[in-house]
Amino acid sequence: MLFGIELDSTNNTFVFTETGTATTFTVTLEAGEYFTHNDTDGSVSAYPGIFAALETAIGAEATTNAFTFDVTTPTESTEQLYHGVQLVGDTATFSIDFADASFTMDSRIFGFPATQAADVSAISAGATFVVQSAFQIFAQWRSVCRHGDNHASEKRRDRRMITEDSHQDEGDRFVLVHKSQKLRPMRYQFVRAAHVWAEAASEEDFAVVGDVATGDDHNALEYLWLAFRKNQKVLVLHNVGEVWDLKVSTHTWEMVKRSGVWADRFMQFLRVKNRSGENYSFTVETAVLDNVSVYSH
Repeated sequence: MLFGIELDSTNNTFVFTETGTATTFTVTLEAGEYFTHNDTDGSVSAYPGIFAALETAIGAEATTNAFTFDVTTPTESTEQLYHGVQLVGDTATFSIDFADASFTMDSRIFGFPATQAADVSAISAGATFVVQSAFQIFAQWRSVCRHGDNHASEKRRDRRMITEDSHQDEGDRFVLVHKSQKLRPMRYQFVRAAHVWAEAASEEDFAVVGDVATGDDHNALEYLWLAFRKNQKVLVLHNVGEVWDLKVSTHTWEMVKRSGVWADRFMQFLRVKNRSGENYSFTVETAVLDNVSVYSH
Protein backbone atom coordinates (compact mmCIF):
# COMPACT_ATOMS: atom_id res chain seq x y z
CA MET A 1 0.00 0.00 0.00
CA LEU A 2 1.48 3.31 -1.14
CA PHE A 3 0.41 6.56 0.48
CA GLY A 4 1.02 9.97 -1.03
CA ILE A 5 4.05 12.22 -0.57
CA GLU A 6 3.19 15.91 -0.85
CA LEU A 7 5.94 17.97 -2.48
CA ASP A 8 6.12 21.75 -2.36
CA SER A 9 8.86 24.38 -2.70
CA THR A 10 10.37 23.32 0.63
CA ASN A 11 11.00 19.64 -0.15
CA ASN A 12 11.15 19.07 -3.91
CA THR A 13 14.87 19.26 -4.85
CA PHE A 14 17.29 16.38 -5.45
CA VAL A 15 21.07 16.79 -5.85
CA PHE A 16 23.58 14.40 -7.45
CA THR A 17 27.12 14.56 -8.75
CA GLU A 18 28.64 12.71 -11.68
CA THR A 19 32.07 12.06 -10.20
CA GLY A 20 34.01 11.66 -13.43
CA THR A 21 33.23 15.19 -14.58
CA ALA A 22 32.92 16.56 -11.04
CA THR A 23 29.64 18.14 -12.08
CA THR A 24 26.85 18.62 -9.55
CA PHE A 25 23.24 18.85 -10.67
CA THR A 26 20.14 19.99 -8.81
CA VAL A 27 16.77 18.84 -10.13
CA THR A 28 13.40 20.11 -8.97
CA LEU A 29 10.08 18.29 -9.22
CA GLU A 30 6.78 20.09 -9.65
CA ALA A 31 4.75 20.54 -6.49
CA GLY A 32 2.02 17.96 -5.96
CA GLU A 33 1.27 14.51 -4.64
CA TYR A 34 3.51 11.60 -5.64
CA PHE A 35 3.63 7.89 -4.86
CA THR A 36 6.70 5.68 -4.49
CA HIS A 37 6.55 3.87 -7.83
CA ASN A 38 8.35 4.11 -11.17
CA ASP A 39 5.55 3.80 -13.72
CA THR A 40 4.73 6.24 -16.51
CA ASP A 41 1.82 4.29 -18.02
CA GLY A 42 -1.18 6.47 -18.81
CA SER A 43 -3.48 4.35 -16.65
CA VAL A 44 -1.75 5.64 -13.51
CA SER A 45 -1.01 9.18 -14.69
CA ALA A 46 -3.40 10.57 -12.06
CA TYR A 47 -1.13 9.04 -9.40
CA PRO A 48 2.40 10.03 -10.50
CA GLY A 49 5.42 8.09 -9.29
CA ILE A 50 8.21 10.01 -7.62
CA PHE A 51 10.87 7.63 -8.96
CA ALA A 52 9.50 7.98 -12.49
CA ALA A 53 9.45 11.78 -12.23
CA LEU A 54 12.98 11.87 -10.83
CA GLU A 55 14.29 9.46 -13.45
CA THR A 56 13.06 11.83 -16.15
CA ALA A 57 14.37 14.96 -14.41
CA ILE A 58 17.79 13.44 -13.69
CA GLY A 59 18.05 12.13 -17.24
CA ALA A 60 17.47 15.60 -18.60
CA GLU A 61 20.51 16.93 -16.69
CA ALA A 62 23.03 14.08 -16.59
CA THR A 63 25.84 14.13 -19.14
CA THR A 64 27.63 10.85 -18.43
CA ASN A 65 25.13 8.27 -17.17
CA ALA A 66 21.71 7.05 -18.13
CA PHE A 67 19.99 6.69 -14.75
CA THR A 68 17.24 4.34 -13.59
CA PHE A 69 15.54 3.55 -10.30
CA ASP A 70 15.08 -0.13 -9.48
CA VAL A 71 14.29 -2.35 -6.51
CA THR A 72 17.01 -3.87 -4.37
CA THR A 73 17.52 -5.55 -1.02
CA PRO A 74 18.52 -2.94 1.59
CA THR A 75 22.14 -3.08 2.69
CA GLU A 76 21.22 -3.02 6.39
CA SER A 77 17.71 -4.55 6.51
CA THR A 78 19.01 -7.51 4.53
CA GLU A 79 16.14 -9.84 5.48
CA GLN A 80 13.65 -7.55 3.72
CA LEU A 81 14.33 -8.88 0.25
CA TYR A 82 13.70 -6.34 -2.52
CA HIS A 83 12.10 -3.85 -0.13
CA GLY A 84 14.68 -1.19 -0.95
CA VAL A 85 15.41 1.04 -3.93
CA GLN A 86 18.60 1.83 -5.84
CA LEU A 87 19.66 4.50 -8.31
CA VAL A 88 21.63 2.89 -11.14
CA GLY A 89 24.08 4.65 -13.44
CA ASP A 90 25.06 2.73 -16.54
CA THR A 91 28.52 4.18 -17.20
CA ALA A 92 30.41 5.94 -14.43
CA THR A 93 30.48 6.59 -10.73
CA PHE A 94 28.26 9.23 -9.11
CA SER A 95 26.86 10.23 -5.73
CA ILE A 96 23.57 11.30 -4.18
CA ASP A 97 24.40 14.49 -2.31
CA PHE A 98 22.28 14.38 0.81
CA ALA A 99 24.69 16.78 2.54
CA ASP A 100 24.18 19.50 -0.06
CA ALA A 101 22.15 22.40 1.33
CA SER A 102 20.01 22.34 -1.82
CA PHE A 103 18.90 18.74 -1.21
CA THR A 104 15.47 19.08 0.41
CA MET A 105 13.67 15.80 -0.32
CA ASP A 106 12.91 13.36 2.49
CA SER A 107 15.86 10.95 2.48
CA ARG A 108 13.58 8.15 3.72
CA ILE A 109 11.98 8.00 0.25
CA PHE A 110 15.31 6.63 -1.01
CA GLY A 111 15.67 4.15 1.85
CA PHE A 112 17.96 6.19 4.10
CA PRO A 113 17.38 7.44 7.66
CA ALA A 114 15.53 10.72 8.12
CA THR A 115 18.73 12.04 9.69
CA GLN A 116 20.93 11.15 6.69
CA ALA A 117 23.56 13.91 6.59
CA ALA A 118 26.31 12.44 4.42
CA ASP A 119 26.57 12.02 0.68
CA VAL A 120 26.41 8.44 -0.60
CA SER A 121 28.73 7.39 -3.42
CA ALA A 122 27.85 4.71 -5.93
CA ILE A 123 29.62 1.37 -5.84
CA SER A 124 30.47 -0.86 -8.77
CA ALA A 125 27.89 -3.54 -9.57
CA GLY A 126 29.18 -5.43 -12.59
CA ALA A 127 29.01 -3.11 -15.56
CA THR A 128 26.95 -0.50 -13.69
CA PHE A 129 27.23 1.71 -10.62
CA VAL A 130 24.58 1.86 -7.89
CA VAL A 131 23.56 3.77 -4.79
CA GLN A 132 21.68 1.15 -2.82
CA SER A 133 19.30 1.99 0.03
CA ALA A 134 20.25 1.04 3.58
CA PHE A 135 16.66 0.74 4.76
CA GLN A 136 13.29 -0.06 3.19
CA ILE A 137 11.45 2.44 1.00
CA PHE A 138 9.32 4.90 2.98
CA ALA A 139 5.72 5.98 2.22
CA GLN A 140 4.53 2.46 1.54
CA TRP A 141 3.54 -0.49 3.71
CA ARG A 142 4.23 -4.06 2.62
CA SER A 143 2.42 -6.81 4.46
CA VAL A 144 4.90 -8.84 6.48
CA CYS A 145 2.87 -11.51 8.25
CA ARG A 146 4.15 -14.59 10.04
CA HIS A 147 1.60 -16.76 8.23
CA GLY A 148 0.02 -16.83 4.77
CA ASP A 149 3.07 -15.95 2.66
CA ASN A 150 2.86 -12.36 3.93
CA HIS A 151 -0.55 -11.87 2.30
CA ALA A 152 -3.76 -10.69 3.89
CA SER A 153 -5.73 -13.53 5.47
CA GLU A 154 -8.95 -12.02 4.09
CA LYS A 155 -9.46 -9.46 1.35
CA ARG A 156 -13.04 -9.70 0.09
CA ARG A 157 -15.03 -7.12 -1.81
CA ASP A 158 -18.16 -5.72 -0.22
CA ARG A 159 -20.78 -3.14 -1.19
CA ARG A 160 -22.68 -0.53 0.77
CA MET A 161 -25.89 1.27 -0.19
CA ILE A 162 -26.13 4.95 0.74
CA THR A 163 -29.43 6.82 0.74
CA GLU A 164 -29.41 10.62 0.72
CA ASP A 165 -32.10 13.31 0.91
CA SER A 166 -31.19 15.36 -2.15
CA HIS A 167 -34.01 17.95 -2.25
CA GLN A 168 -36.73 19.36 -0.08
CA ASP A 169 -39.27 22.06 -0.98
CA GLU A 170 -41.97 24.02 0.85
CA GLY A 171 -44.38 21.13 0.60
CA ASP A 172 -41.97 18.91 2.50
CA ARG A 173 -41.51 16.81 -0.59
CA PHE A 174 -38.07 15.36 -1.14
CA VAL A 175 -36.19 12.98 -3.39
CA LEU A 176 -34.14 10.07 -2.09
CA VAL A 177 -31.01 9.26 -4.01
CA HIS A 178 -29.54 5.79 -3.66
CA LYS A 179 -25.83 5.27 -4.23
CA SER A 180 -23.63 2.21 -4.15
CA GLN A 181 -20.09 2.17 -2.79
CA LYS A 182 -17.56 -0.61 -3.34
CA LEU A 183 -15.70 -1.60 -0.20
CA ARG A 184 -12.52 -3.58 0.35
CA PRO A 185 -11.85 -4.74 3.93
CA MET A 186 -8.38 -6.30 4.27
CA ARG A 187 -7.44 -8.45 7.24
CA TYR A 188 -3.83 -9.01 8.34
CA GLN A 189 -2.71 -11.30 11.14
CA PHE A 190 0.48 -11.97 13.10
CA VAL A 191 2.31 -8.82 12.02
CA ARG A 192 5.39 -8.21 14.14
CA ALA A 193 5.78 -5.02 16.15
CA ALA A 194 8.63 -3.57 14.05
CA HIS A 195 6.22 -3.50 11.08
CA VAL A 196 3.46 -1.93 13.18
CA TRP A 197 4.91 0.66 15.59
CA ALA A 198 7.53 3.15 14.37
CA GLU A 199 9.21 3.23 17.77
CA ALA A 200 9.44 -0.57 17.96
CA ALA A 201 11.86 -0.67 15.01
CA SER A 202 14.18 1.60 16.98
CA GLU A 203 14.48 -0.97 19.77
CA GLU A 204 16.98 -3.69 18.99
CA ASP A 205 14.94 -6.60 20.39
CA PHE A 206 11.86 -5.75 18.33
CA ALA A 207 13.97 -4.98 15.25
CA VAL A 208 15.67 -8.39 15.44
CA VAL A 209 12.33 -10.20 15.76
CA GLY A 210 10.95 -8.15 12.85
CA ASP A 211 14.01 -8.88 10.67
CA VAL A 212 14.85 -5.21 10.15
CA ALA A 213 17.90 -3.11 10.97
CA THR A 214 17.59 -1.19 14.21
CA GLY A 215 16.12 2.19 13.30
CA ASP A 216 14.49 1.04 10.06
CA ASP A 217 10.92 2.08 10.85
CA HIS A 218 10.03 2.73 7.20
CA ASN A 219 7.57 -0.17 7.01
CA ALA A 220 5.72 0.77 10.19
CA LEU A 221 1.95 0.45 9.81
CA GLU A 222 1.62 3.52 12.01
CA TYR A 223 2.53 5.79 9.07
CA LEU A 224 -0.07 4.18 6.80
CA TRP A 225 -2.70 4.48 9.55
CA LEU A 226 -1.93 8.20 9.86
CA ALA A 227 -2.43 8.63 6.11
CA PHE A 228 -5.80 6.88 6.28
CA ARG A 229 -6.80 8.94 9.33
CA LYS A 230 -6.04 12.10 7.32
CA ASN A 231 -8.36 10.73 4.61
CA GLN A 232 -5.51 10.47 2.10
CA LYS A 233 -5.73 8.29 -0.98
CA VAL A 234 -3.79 5.02 -0.80
CA LEU A 235 -2.67 2.97 -3.80
CA VAL A 236 -3.10 -0.77 -3.16
CA LEU A 237 -1.31 -3.42 -5.21
CA HIS A 238 -2.71 -6.91 -4.71
CA ASN A 239 -0.67 -10.11 -4.38
CA VAL A 240 2.45 -8.73 -5.99
CA GLY A 241 4.74 -11.40 -4.58
CA GLU A 242 8.22 -11.13 -3.13
CA VAL A 243 9.74 -8.98 -5.87
CA TRP A 244 7.91 -5.80 -6.84
CA ASP A 245 9.33 -4.03 -9.91
CA LEU A 246 8.13 -0.55 -8.85
CA LYS A 247 5.44 -0.73 -11.54
CA VAL A 248 1.70 -0.34 -10.97
CA SER A 249 -0.05 -0.74 -14.33
CA THR A 250 1.24 -4.29 -14.85
CA HIS A 251 -0.26 -5.45 -11.56
CA THR A 252 -3.72 -5.62 -10.04
CA TRP A 253 -4.29 -2.32 -8.27
CA GLU A 254 -6.94 -0.15 -6.62
CA MET A 255 -6.97 3.40 -5.31
CA VAL A 256 -8.78 3.55 -1.98
CA LYS A 257 -9.64 5.75 0.97
CA ARG A 258 -10.70 4.80 4.46
CA SER A 259 -14.23 3.58 4.96
CA GLY A 260 -16.43 4.05 7.99
CA VAL A 261 -15.32 5.38 11.36
CA TRP A 262 -11.69 4.78 12.23
CA ALA A 263 -10.50 4.89 15.82
CA ASP A 264 -8.65 8.06 16.79
CA ARG A 265 -6.14 6.00 18.76
CA PHE A 266 -3.78 3.64 16.94
CA MET A 267 -3.96 0.98 19.66
CA GLN A 268 -7.73 0.78 19.21
CA PHE A 269 -7.11 -0.15 15.58
CA LEU A 270 -4.96 -3.12 16.61
CA ARG A 271 -5.49 -6.44 18.34
CA VAL A 272 -2.61 -8.14 20.11
CA LYS A 273 -2.37 -11.73 18.86
CA ASN A 274 0.40 -12.81 21.22
CA ARG A 275 2.81 -10.92 23.41
CA SER A 276 5.85 -13.05 22.66
CA GLY A 277 7.63 -10.72 20.25
CA GLU A 278 4.43 -8.67 20.05
CA ASN A 279 2.35 -9.77 17.08
CA TYR A 280 -0.75 -7.89 15.98
CA SER A 281 -3.78 -8.35 13.78
CA PHE A 282 -5.92 -5.62 12.25
CA THR A 283 -8.45 -4.93 9.50
CA VAL A 284 -8.02 -2.07 7.04
CA GLU A 285 -11.52 -0.91 6.05
CA THR A 286 -11.40 0.87 2.69
CA ALA A 287 -13.69 2.25 -0.01
CA VAL A 288 -12.52 1.82 -3.60
CA LEU A 289 -12.19 5.07 -5.57
CA ASP A 290 -10.57 3.88 -8.77
CA ASN A 291 -9.26 0.67 -10.28
CA VAL A 292 -8.19 -0.49 -13.71
CA SER A 293 -7.11 -4.07 -13.11
CA VAL A 294 -10.01 -5.24 -10.98
CA TYR A 295 -9.09 -7.51 -8.10
CA SER A 296 -11.60 -10.32 -8.51
CA HIS A 297 -12.08 -11.38 -4.88
